[in-house]
Amino acid sequence: MFHMAHSYGVSDLGLIAAILLEKGRLVSVDRSCPRVEFLFEDTPVLRDVIRRYWSNELTCPAQSLLLSFKQAKHILHDYSA
Repeated sequence: MFHMAHSYGVSDLGLIAAILLEKGRLVSVDRSCPRVEFLFEDTPVLRDVIRRYWSNELTCPAQSLLLSFKQAKHILHDYSA
């Protein structure tokens, strides 16, 4: 993960799915590095989702998370910036 002004980069697909589920705003997808980075608008809500995800406190319906994971994979393979 990296932090740029007003955006937050994430490469972990599970975290990306959780952020999408929690309605994080995707700004761009950076393919310039060997590992693709999803760039989200950096907000206090985003930081809270990240904190809850890594501390295993984020709870969500399993089917919804699976759909967000599929959405993340679709973006990963089809997104053009």
